[in-house]
Amino acid sequence: MLVRFFFSFPYPVRKLLLFIYLSAIAYASLASPSRIPRVILFEHLDKVVHFVMYFGFCILSVYAFDKRKYHHGSSRHFTKIPAVIYVGVILMALAWGFAMELLQQYMAMGRQYSMYDMIANGAGALAGIALYYFMFKRI
Repeated sequence: MLVRFFFSFPYPVRKLLLFIYLSAIAYASLASPSRIPRVILFEHLDKVVHFVMYFGFCILSVYAFDKRKYHHGSSRHFTKIPAVIYVGVILMALAWGFAMELLQQYMAMGRQYSMYDMIANGAGALAGIALYYFMFKRI
């Protein structure tokens, strides 16, 4: 039932959700640090935030580009998803994360480029892709 609900949203709505999410990532990545509340629960919390942001990025991206249909009453619930979508989403997430880090460096708003942020972005992206694949691999 959850799968049917998940795939009942039309493609334009899925793409709109992705656009809103990307806008939120851009704002969180590029806003002046004084405009974002500073919460320190433990050291390197920002790496966890980067992981979660790009985890969600990849799940929403694959969801937005997933043209599969749910076939109720069939032993095969989904048609096949091309692997190029997964690869494309990973590349898109890595490029977006790299662009955000470069913009942080060159906009001179009190933020800096961090290779560790890039690693957290990549790990979150890979985890998001893996979760989506294993959740919906019933092909």
